Amino acid sequence: MTTLDLDILFMIMELQAHDCGNDLLSMMRTCHLLRNVGVKYLLDREVTLWDNRKVLSFACFMLSRPKERFPLLRRSLCIECQMDRFSEVAGDALVRIFQRISHLRHLALLNAGAILASNLLLADAIASLTCLESLEIVIGVGDPPGPLSNTTFSEHVIKFMHAKLESVSLRLNRYSDTPPDDSTIDEIMLLLSHSASTLKYFECDYFSPRVYPIVFPRMRELTLRLQEPYIIPYVAAFPNLSRLVVRGPTAMIDDVALSSDLYELREVNLHGLEDMEERWTRLKYVSGRLEYLYVLALDAQVKTLFIDASFLWNDWTIALLPDVLADTRPTHLEMRVSSQVFKAGSSFLGRFQRHSAAQLIQVLDLDIEVELMGSDPVWDGFFMDIITCVQAFVGLRAFYLQIDVRCQLHHLPIRPGTSQGELCSLERSLRQWDGTRFAGQTKQMFPALERIFVQVSAFKLREVELLNVDLLENVQT
Repeated sequence: MTTLDLDILFMIMELQAHDCGNDLLSMMRTCHLLRNVGVKYLLDREVTLWDNRKVLSFACFMLSRPKERFPLLRRSLCIECQMDRFSEVAGDALVRIFQRISHLRHLALLNAGAILASNLLLADAIASLTCLESLEIVIGVGDPPGPLSNTTFSEHVIKFMHAKLESVSLRLNRYSDTPPDDSTIDEIMLLLSHSASTLKYFECDYFSPRVYPIVFPRMRELTLRLQEPYIIPYVAAFPNLSRLVVRGPTAMIDDVALSSDLYELREVNLHGLEDMEERWTRLKYVSGRLEYLYVLALDAQVKTLFIDASFLWNDWTIALLPDVLADTRPTHLEMRVSSQVFKAGSSFLGRFQRHSAAQLIQVLDLDIEVELMGSDPVWDGFFMDIITCVQAFVGLRAFYLQIDVRCQLHHLPIRPGTSQGELCSLERSLRQWDGTRFAGQTKQMFPALERIFVQVSAFKLREVELLNVDLLENVQT
């Protein structure tokens, strides 16, 4: 009897699973060989359980041949509780599952408080796993009350985890009426001390860390939503960080209405960094909203800086830009700018011209959202105004410009004898734009420029309909 290589069988099942899951199940019922290969294939994908029936069905399947099937559960197990808690029988089944798991690398608990409250033995069963490399916990906080609001079980899992984790994601899902200082996890550095020598990625929401004599030397990527805008504990704990993403909203910053208050928060970080005499020397990528990065006062030269300025609209918040550039001194700058900011005038992009850090930038990736309420602008003048604003970038080698236009796209009716309608007004105005002339003028302004890319996208209001027009690509003169 001729047998197919397992790789070929996996390819066949990949195609069948992509086209129709029922076809895959039919194949598995054909013979023992296909059934065994199918079981291995299914368990090597992300397994997701979200209700009592799914939990009990999976438990029955796995426990019927535990020695054969549990070693195949390797990649990912995601459990999501969409109710107050699982039933008592389902909770018992989960305990039996986790007591036998031996090779699982990634575990996700969504609405962890409800999951762990289903059985008091469940937290210990999960913490006893030694095979995990990655742990994701999402805790529901706020209304409705009950186990969703309880972080105690989740803290227990993290604190007593036997595995040395490489990746941890700890997020708190909050409701709008929940106080910002409620249900925080303050001792996260201590809770993760068991993985101090292995942790590489950490994502966290709403906790107030303190400085502890615990160092995570292999930690490289940090994604955080600041409960308190203080950077010192992170610099002390993660000295070799290479990637930092700061997310919002942050209550202490979002509630600030005056620039003087932001300045006071920034001063705390500036003085703290001076006192500890430590810096992130390996930081390569930083991303966040402009006001958040201003408050953090990062004194670290980075390769790529992404600034989200789409929330800003007044002059005093725009004025934060030079300090952020001075803090990070990037060679690659990416910015997202809202139409309100751009309409504030040249004061926004003109800020670049008043700081020497602009001379270090070699790559500029600018995304500007413009709202057109009347007639289309004169595109020649529009693009040249942008170039003039950033003319201080004397070392610019690559310029990527994305214009997101919000307007009504009015297409004329289809003409008799044709299959397509007339060009919309935006398309017609772009057709009249002299891209070759623009490229020549840009090259004269930036002698070192090697690449320029301009793209205009239009969004039809109340519909997700994109119109992409590539104007220039790989222009060299």
